Amino acid sequence: MFIRSSRRASKRRGLSMVESSIALSVLTVLIFGAIEMSQMGMTSQVIATAASAGCRMAVINGRSQSDVTKAVASVLNSSGIKSSAYTLTTSPSDVTTSHMGDSVSVTVSVAFKNVSWFGSPFYLKTTTLSSSATMSSERP
Repeated sequence: MFIRSSRRASKRRGLSMVESSIALSVLTVLIFGAIEMSQMGMTSQVIATAASAGCRMAVINGRSQSDVTKAVASVLNSSGIKSSAYTLTTSPSDVTTSHMGDSVSVTVSVAFKNVSWFGSPFYLKTTTLSSSATMSSERP
């Protein structure tokens, strides 16, 4: 009888280890997914702020294309996004050519793999985050 009960306990311990390893694997996958999604949301907010700051600079009279680039770089660099990790496009391509009432757009794009906290993202490997802002020019 004693032998039989110890065999049952041994089987139960083995089953508990298998169940625990499966549960921990699923939990790990969920945690890494939540971290990546959170970082994606944070990066989206940062590039939206950068596009808005760049566009605001682009529509002001007396500001140049380099001022737009500096405004965007300032926001992104303060958040840890290096200048090699993003692309900046403006419409028109030279903002000094816009006139009063013209639409001026600034678009900032970042490949998520360039800003991931993990070396290589697990789920968002091919994702590109993009944000743009459009305002009316204040130039005469």
